[in-house]
Amino acid sequence: MDAYETPFRHWILDGAFEPLTAAEMANIQTLKFEVAYGNDTEQGKFTVRDDALMPRTAAFTLAALRDPERIKFWSKEADINWLDDDPGLHGGGLAVMAPGGWLQTHLDLAQHPKLKYMERRLNLVAFLNPNWEHRFGGQLIFADPMGKEVCSISPKPGRLVVFETGDLSYHGVRQISTVAPPRVAVQVFYLSPIRPGVTRQRAIFFPNRQSPQCPKEVS
Repeated sequence: MDAYETPFRHWILDGAFEPLTAAEMANIQTLKFEVAYGNDTEQGKFTVRDDALMPRTAAFTLAALRDPERIKFWSKEADINWLDDDPGLHGGGLAVMAPGGWLQTHLDLAQHPKLKYMERRLNLVAFLNPNWEHRFGGQLIFADPMGKEVCSISPKPGRLVVFETGDLSYHGVRQISTVAPPRVAVQVFYLSPIRPGVTRQRAIFFPNRQSPQCPKEVS
């Protein structure tokens, strides 16, 4: 596992999970999704939180990410005294982004919208495509407060990315090529008791300012 401090704390673990089978991938667009996103900040994203509606591999990954022992591990690794699962999976679950889709650079909400005494501390994203090529795009982007890319991380099959969700955690998803397959990921947030001064109750979006060459690129 590789750990980084710039532009904010994040970890990358390859081979963390099994990707979807070919059959699961072939049927991914026929799933019954709960929410579809299509606006000026987010395009082509479809999500579902009910594990009964997910491919078996995705449901297994989701359960593994929510396992109490895994949460304890990340509490120790991130040096956060107390972490817990989000019981309602707000903003989490299976996320499928269609070809041509993208997510604008943004900060996640901090204060949980329903559990007002809790805040988001870690964002965990497991990439489950059976294969992915660099030309497909869809990289997870980390940016500075001006929206300029600092690093990009490819959605490599089985890769887990974990990052802090603080006031400097600007991130987004680079546009997916129209010739790419849907980008498949499972996402969860870990929560902790809310700290003084944490008040952000919604995501805040910023214009992307792509640099000619990203200083750090994880393929």
